[in-house]
Amino acid sequence: PEADPPPQDYCAERTAMMPTRRRTRAQDRAARVATERRHNREARLARHAGPAPPGDDDPPPF
Repeated sequence: PEADPPPQDYCAERTAMMPTRRRTRAQDRAARVATERRHNREARLARHAGPAPPGDDDPPPF
């Protein structure tokens, strides 16, 4: 009987790996929550402040 050929190596570069995490899952989640809260606060303050007054210094046209 003929010997089975060795299995083909589908991954040509064996050193290719997934990138490592730069921060833990807890740190990542905390950063995302903080970013979302900051975004919500800025939107709330912008809504509360209303539109800015016109930039020209001319008196109103009465």
